[in-house]
Amino acid sequence: MLRVVVIALCILVLSCTSRSGNHELVNERFDINHLPVFYSEKHPELRMFAERVSEYLASPAPMSMSRNPVCCIWLQMTGWSPNPGWDGYIILVQPGGVRIEGSNIQQVELAVERIINELDKTGGELSGGIFTNYRVKN
Repeated sequence: MLRVVVIALCILVLSCTSRSGNHELVNERFDINHLPVFYSEKHPELRMFAERVSEYLASPAPMSMSRNPVCCIWLQMTGWSPNPGWDGYIILVQPGGVRIEGSNIQQVELAVERIINELDKTGGELSGGIFTNYRVKN
């Protein structure tokens, strides 16, 4: 019941910004200090990383959910490890939330470290767009 209330409050209070079309978010910064932190209940080992983000932002304790409730900082492990290939993480930052995905627990840890380092540099704001340790081709 508490989860339902938190989700409803998140949706009502945060009122995610709706965007359509192809927008350039690279130069926009978003204050994420007000966002709650959730993690996938499929991977309870993510809790310690969710707690680390919550503590850094001084937000309420994170909760596990079966799916991303949106308007939050969401952590999940994808298990995607192609062979041949390499493991990695992707962090998606938009006005209404942040999605942190790692192919395994080590990649989630690296992604959380990256988020905290970025927040340290900017005083709690993140640039909109994608952060990753995968090779990126233009």
